[in-house]
Amino acid sequence: MKQIRLFPALLFLITLLPHPDVCGGSPLSGVLTASSPTWNRVKDTPPLSNPICGSPASASFNTGVPYKVYPIRTPVAEILTLDVIAAATNVDTFVALYCAPFTPAAPLANLVVSDDDSAGYPHPRISGSDNVVLNAGVTYYLVVTGYSNYAPYGSFSMTLGGSVQALQYTIAGSITSGSGSVVCTSPVDYGDMATCTIKPAEYFLVSDVAIDGASRGPLGSVTFPAVTADHTVAVTFVMDTAHRVRIPRPVPLFFPMLTDAYAVSADGETIQAWGMEFSESLQLSVDKSVIIDGGFNQAYTTVTGMTAVKGTVSILKGMAVLDHIEVK
Repeated sequence: MKQIRLFPALLFLITLLPHPDVCGGSPLSGVLTASSPTWNRVKDTPPLSNPICGSPASASFNTGVPYKVYPIRTPVAEILTLDVIAAATNVDTFVALYCAPFTPAAPLANLVVSDDDSAGYPHPRISGSDNVVLNAGVTYYLVVTGYSNYAPYGSFSMTLGGSVQALQYTIAGSITSGSGSVVCTSPVDYGDMATCTIKPAEYFLVSDVAIDGASRGPLGSVTFPAVTADHTVAVTFVMDTAHRVRIPRPVPLFFPMLTDAYAVSADGETIQAWGMEFSESLQLSVDKSVIIDGGFNQAYTTVTGMTAVKGTVSILKGMAVLDHIEVK
């Protein structure tokens, strides 16, 4: 008899038999919560002599049940065996296997086999006697779910037998040019969310982000709400030349070169510059007094180094105070 109770959401653990290219044989973790995707669960299938894609299926009365999907594959044709062991008797689990495509909105389509308590309540099992033959190189979809929407949560472990592989997906972040970092969640379970955090290096900015080869413009991050395939995120960083020099007025003025800033500066103003090299010759030829202060970080909050002028600095008129400026 099924027990109907409410329980808090807990982490569950999937333990796989070691196999190359399958999560490195490491345990997988997941969670079923009120925010997990939901479906209308199928009933457990009756004993079948040869379960195949499109086995007879019927809907249960259990709707809105949280679930998690694991694509699985085997390199050789073999009979599937698996055990789901609930951590406590009040954790009621259910398992269903589908051929591709698995469509949660159509739970009766492409079902191969499902089970509730073959290993004794509340433990599902698919055993060798069920004769569920997996074809080599074909992806199937294993759905781990609660029995009902009243008591679907709880921790359990699952073991896959033979050479069956639980697949994960790769989110590959790369830098096309420039300097910065791209850090992506990877590997990712089917249906899980993945993010890529993009951070330009000092004095750089994001010029473009290409997701799976398609340009998306200058993004600060990328989110894949529900991963069902591999993805690539290629980031182009460029030097921020427009803000290398500024005059810190109430509304700051920014310039690419020191000469540009000097040309519009007023008597007594300060010109600030990033701590980098400027290839230019600076001629101070106006009768005014200015301060040229270099070595600033990108935000102009701290002096972190020196500003190098690769050229000459000539004071023909007026007066100038140069601080953290070196001439090469």
